Amino acid sequence: MSPRARSVAAAAASVALLTVLARLAGFGRVLAFSQTVGDTCLGTAYTTANQVPNVLFEVVAGGALAGVLVPLLSSRLVSDDPRERAAASRTASAALTWSVLALVVVGALTALLARPVMALLLREGAVRQCGDSLLGTGTVMLWVFLPQIPLYAVAVVFAGVLQAQQRFTAPAAAPLVSSLVVGVSYLVVGALVPAAVVKRGLADVPAAGIAVLAGGTTLGVVALAATHAPALRGPVRWRPALRPAAGDGPRLRSLALSGLAVLVAQQVVTVAITVAANGTPGAVNRWSYAWALFLLPYAVLAVPVATAVFPRLARAADAGRAELAAILAPSVRTVLLVSSLGAAVLAAVAAPVSVVFVAGRAGSGQTGDLSLALVLFAPALLGYGLVALLTRALYTVGAGRSAAVGTVAGWGVVLVGVVVLPLLVPADRTVSAVAVAHTLGLSVAGALLLRAVHRAVPGATAGAGPVLAAAVLAALVAGGAGVLLTSWVRTTHVAPAVGEGLLVAALASGAWFAVARAAAPADLRTLVGNARRVVRR
Repeated sequence: MSPRARSVAAAAASVALLTVLARLAGFGRVLAFSQTVGDTCLGTAYTTANQVPNVLFEVVAGGALAGVLVPLLSSRLVSDDPRERAAASRTASAALTWSVLALVVVGALTALLARPVMALLLREGAVRQCGDSLLGTGTVMLWVFLPQIPLYAVAVVFAGVLQAQQRFTAPAAAPLVSSLVVGVSYLVVGALVPAAVVKRGLADVPAAGIAVLAGGTTLGVVALAATHAPALRGPVRWRPALRPAAGDGPRLRSLALSGLAVLVAQQVVTVAITVAANGTPGAVNRWSYAWALFLLPYAVLAVPVATAVFPRLARAADAGRAELAAILAPSVRTVLLVSSLGAAVLAAVAAPVSVVFVAGRAGSGQTGDLSLALVLFAPALLGYGLVALLTRALYTVGAGRSAAVGTVAGWGVVLVGVVVLPLLVPADRTVSAVAVAHTLGLSVAGALLLRAVHRAVPGATAGAGPVLAAAVLAALVAGGAGVLLTSWVRTTHVAPAVGEGLLVAALASGAWFAVARAAAPADLRTLVGNARRVVRR
């Protein structure tokens, strides 16, 4: 591959090293939750209430505000012209002002409607089994969570500005700091409230435990925003502003509206998932475990590629489509390869990981639905990895509408699946049905975005077909072997499951590399070579 492709892969690997620590901390945070709160009535109230601010963060951090700012600011912030730097400061300040104002209004409205919102999300089945305290506890938690919403806006705007300057350390470290704070709060809850008490029901959980659980989570978002403070030191001069720089308004609105379309689509999907999962207590927690486990390989393997290449794409946007294609094509192939590796490992370790999360101290022991869900969810990593990269690419060429159409169409398929598929399966397979819906929808989104990028930037998908075939083959062989192995060697205890999961993950990774080396040797050699260079540094 060209030196340009190698530099993109090396930058992605550098970001990946930072992201690995954050995602490991996030994994530890979710694991701590499963052992201290678990898929219980308390867990149902907590996870349901926390969906409200969390969905805003997931969508915005996935590219909406950051995706708006990076292409607008990248070239200006490195300019020697003080007028260009002043324009960048004004646009960034306006984005921060408007996003905070809007989300404060959203938070205030949600505070007024907190109880009806929780009643909408908590189905009769969960309330009937957990009692009336489920709705009351969830409402109180939601009030405590609402300050998170404007803090997310601060974090995401600051992250966009830092990424536009190619300063990736703070955005990569922020989730690490937040996860540590929230994880500690879970451990404190575990010390205050024994697992046996949590499993008995909400009525036995003391108010101090609920306060630490909800307050610690919001404190984690405070830490998330504070970690982005390096954005206050740099070329951007922050001032309250309602108007962006001259000429930026139309593009800012266009990109923001495309992000809003995705936001609305994903919010609707999240509501549908929560309602579907709350037919029985704990199902919404098991889905949150599946989602967290899915995001781990996505964030460690695919997102660093998209994050590292985005500023370079933004700066090359004026150089012509050939320059963009030369940067984007190897990135597409890299995302396909690393996403298939993640899919293989996720499917392979599904059974032992489910035991760790659901058969622990505070778990329900219902491992079957989570295990099957992870296997069915794994193929979605390829589509979701493409979404992370290609939405950013389309933003840089002014094709925000195409990015929105492809992404919203994919989430539309997810929504239909979430509504329909759980009706076709037993209640104890709801999480698996939701996983299938995501695999279908995210695959559709990835395919639509590939087509849009192919049209907007000719040559950007060069070589993607053979690499996709190789990636799918490697994932099927490695993941399938892992599933078969764990079906032969079963364990129902956490400690042996941890060892089994580590062993199977290593074996699946080895099998994936063997197949990928035979099917896509050039791209794999470049990927491994750049990873080694980063490790040596």
